[in-house]
Formats: sequence, C-alpha cells, structure tokens
Amino acid sequence: MKQYLSLIAGTLLLAVVGCNKETGPAGLSGDRPIAFDAAATGTQTRAAGEVSVDAALQARSFGVFASYTGKLSYENTTVSPDYMYNQEVTYNSTAHVWEYTPVKYWPNNPDDYLSFFAYSPYEENPGEGSASGIIGMSRDVDLGDPWINFRLPEYADQVDLLYGAPWMDQHRHNEGEPAMQFTFHHALACIGEGFTVRMSDELYQMMHEHNQDITFTNVTVHYLNLATKARLVLRSVGSPNWKEIISGELTCSRTYNSGTLPSGLGFDHAATSNPDPITLDSGNGLFYIPLHIAGTQYPKANIYLTYKVTNNNPGGGTFTDTATASVTFVPAEAGTKQAFALTLNADFNLEADVTTAPGGITMPGTITPEPGF
Repeated sequence: MKQYLSLIAGTLLLAVVGCNKETGPAGLSGDRPIAFDAAATGTQTRAAGEVSVDAALQARSFGVFASYTGKLSYENTTVSPDYMYNQEVTYNSTAHVWEYTPVKYWPNNPDDYLSFFAYSPYEENPGEGSASGIIGMSRDVDLGDPWINFRLPEYADQVDLLYGAPWMDQHRHNEGEPAMQFTFHHALACIGEGFTVRMSDELYQMMHEHNQDITFTNVTVHYLNLATKARLVLRSVGSPNWKEIISGELTCSRTYNSGTLPSGLGFDHAATSNPDPITLDSGNGLFYIPLHIAGTQYPKANIYLTYKVTNNNPGGGTFTDTATASVTFVPAEAGTKQAFALTLNADFNLEADVTTAPGGITMPGTITPEPGF
C-alpha cells in the first residue's frame, strides 16, 4: 500500500445526477429528479495506490439510503430507508457526471421531507470475505437509522471506509436550484503510516569511534487487540457513530512485514555528528476501527527491527540481530494518521513512540522491550 490520504482535514463533496425519467413510489414521485453534484476539496486519505482523490472515489462509487417522512421531520418519525435502499451511485467518466438508476424523483408535495445517508465504497453483496470489509447492513424494512457492519480485513485487503454527513429533512428542489452535495468523512484511523529511525547519541558515538556502520534490513509490526468488527450508524456528523458488535471474536491481530528493505537505509560511521532521523518505510500503515471494545485490552504494536552492523576495521566482519519494542496505544480519532519514531540505543534496545499527523492527537504509549512473538 502506498501513501495514504492526510487523514485530518479532508472531506469529499459528492453528487448524483439523474438523467432518465423512471417511475418512483406510487403517489410520491414528481417530475423533478433528485440530483447531486460532485467535487473534491482538501487532502484525503486513500487506500492502496497513488491516485487522486477524485479517481479513487470514482473507481469505488458509493451507496445511498433515503427515507420519506411526509410532512413530519425525521426526528419525529421512525421510518425505514425504503425510498432509496443501498442505491449505487457510479461515475460516468465520459459524461463526467455521477449517475444512478432507476432515477428517483422528489415528492410532488413541496412540504414533504426526504432524508439521505451515504457511505463508500459501495457494496452490493455484504458478507464475510467482501473486499470492502462490509459484512452486513440494515434492511429496507428496518426502522431507524441505516447502518453497515464492518469487519477489519486482512492487511492486503484494506479499504478506506467513508461515510457521508446526512442530509436531513430535505424539501422538493425547484428548477435551477443547486444539486445536493454529500460531505464524506473518514470512518477509520491509520497506524504505522511511516517510520523514522535514529541512533541515540551514545550509539552514534560508539559506531563512530569503532569504525562501524549500521544498516536496517527488515521491519515487522504485529498489532494486537484491534477491534475485529463494529457497526457504523450512517447518521453520523463530525465523527463516526461506531457501535460495538457483541460476538465471540471481539479483537484480532494483524501483521505487517516489510520484506527486505532497500539498501542504504543505515548510518555511516564517517558522519561528523549524529545524523537526523531517516525514513525507514512509509505508506504501509494499517487502517483500523477507532473503537476500544469494553472489557478488552487496549491495542498494542510489537515492532521488530532487524539490523546489520559492519566492522570496517581490518579483519572485521558483520553481525545481524533484531531489536524489539512494544507500544500500547489508545485508539485514535477517525481520520488520524499515526507513525512510529524508532530510536536504537547503545545497548541495541529499541525505543518507539507513536506520532500523529499535524492537527491530530498525540497518543500516549507504554514502551517496554520484549522478545519476538
């Protein structure tokens, strides 16, 4: 996975454009299609691939739920999302518009209300093993706010789950009025987005005096106690409305292994002072549900850094070893990108801190060296 969106300030403004007249629910539909428009602003988190926000979203599409409440506000009713139910909205790259079918129309009565909810990526067949991670959703006959059930996928199948700020109590639009726009927000947080590594001043001095170099060859992160699955209620504003799902499997583990790192990621003994931290790896974080399940331990990251020390003196050789550190962290706010800052000490113990992108929160961490898992 390469580069995530900067999870913090971004939002997506999306829209659906209706083109062809279709029949709607009897007695409700008028002659004006429900129309939306599409635009992207800010910097967003994206899943695998260095693509633009627009391109990523256009490839994923999104789903819409809508409820009809007549002349009553949504707050004063208990209704089901049967006016639009998991309606897929796709991007037409030729016409450069968002489309869906069958097109739905505003009720003829200008005093009648509709309320809209949305999520992305669209999932037609939610269930275990779905590429989107969406394993279930409310039915079109279920009363109350629509929801989706999400399961944390394996590392290779990660997605960036989004939810649209709902449009509540919308009246019939008149001709020429601007199309409706969804504002999408991030439902997940990201951990391990980038690594920096440095030597302590004491280790640098030791390497410098003994004519030795250090190269980093591999990093593995083993995450423990992540929420396995949870329910995202789509009536969410500002922050995702995650709810616990009571099941036999409350938490799970995930592992990231970098494989062999590019050569040259190390420190040269000839440096005249301890160099600035270097980037060990980036763009390989893990999306996770920002929810702590009651009665379970907080998430933890066990980090394993393999390094090689080269003795440049006559008759010198090399040796390879692995340094370990463990960081316990409180789940971050949704949309927060966290990275690891690693320090290798003179005794070759590893220290790790969790840092966040600008505008995020600083996560406390308990750091204790421990053996491999």
